[in-house]
Amino acid sequence: MPKTNATHTDNPHEELSRRENLAAAPSPPLSNFIRSYFTPAGKEAAWNLGGLIAGTVVSQVCGFVVILLLTRALDSRQFGIYAVAINLYAYMVLFANFGMEPIVVRELHRRPGRCDQITTAYLSISLAAGLFVAAITLMGSFVAETAADEAFVLVCLALAIITTCGRMTPFFDALHRQSLTGLMSAIVDLFWLGTI
Repeated sequence: MPKTNATHTDNPHEELSRRENLAAAPSPPLSNFIRSYFTPAGKEAAWNLGGLIAGTVVSQVCGFVVILLLTRALDSRQFGIYAVAINLYAYMVLFANFGMEPIVVRELHRRPGRCDQITTAYLSISLAAGLFVAAITLMGSFVAETAADEAFVLVCLALAIITTCGRMTPFFDALHRQSLTGLMSAIVDLFWLGTI
């Protein structure tokens, strides 16, 4: 006599009824969710989340304070240049990264033995894209015959793009070290605040 699976039935109505009962079963209580954070993996996740939140809060506060200081220190034209530069920088980073960060995380999880090749490919493509975007920015500033202060800001943006393209965020994500991302972000923004 062949063995059959205990959950399988030949009657489609019984199978449908069983699936509906499983779908209608109550979800685990909140205590199971909270208890999961007391496991080693849960503690690591809570630590990473806490570090990422703390770093993000520090970065946001620094950005807010910088805007307050610059609002008082710059005239409307200079502050306008700053506001355009910050927004332009965000778009430049999007173009320069080519959306590669999630791909790096995925590939590091799929092929952990090929970390060196993935890292080399990511940094090479990111640097090339960053140099391309920086070159376009510099050419745009010279072709448009911008004012000296605007040209200076665009040169600074071009240099910032080159340094931003090799950021290590996807590696921290792949290694479950998101708290380091928050820490690095906070350090950079505190340095930025200190220079002003």
